[in-house]
Amino acid sequence: MLSSPIPEKIRNKYGIREIDEDTISIEMKREEDGEEVRYIICHNREKVKDDRNPREQMLDKGEEIMDKVRKMIKAGRLKDHDKVLKRIVKNLTKKNLDKYFDWEISPPPFPISTAGSETIK
Repeated sequence: MLSSPIPEKIRNKYGIREIDEDTISIEMKREEDGEEVRYIICHNREKVKDDRNPREQMLDKGEEIMDKVRKMIKAGRLKDHDKVLKRIVKNLTKKNLDKYFDWEISPPPFPISTAGSETIK
């Protein structure tokens, strides 16, 4: 067996199995509607790394959209609060980025934040 950062006692207790150096699995059994159901959950460290880059690119694309809206506000081309919000939601949704951003309806300067981060002004 490969050297694991997960102690053997915990691996045994929770049924954690190393498939290879980058992949672990956990097998769980539950009773559902009178039948035993078996779940196998896998975690691959390499897949996490591969998924991180596209996610960061999507956040960058969302930031570009926000910057365009900010510039329109500063230039005076977009003044109405509801229109600003509508523009942001429309553009994020069109690019399928709305799930990566949280927005709140508040008076100017229209704070915008990425999910789980500080407010961007």
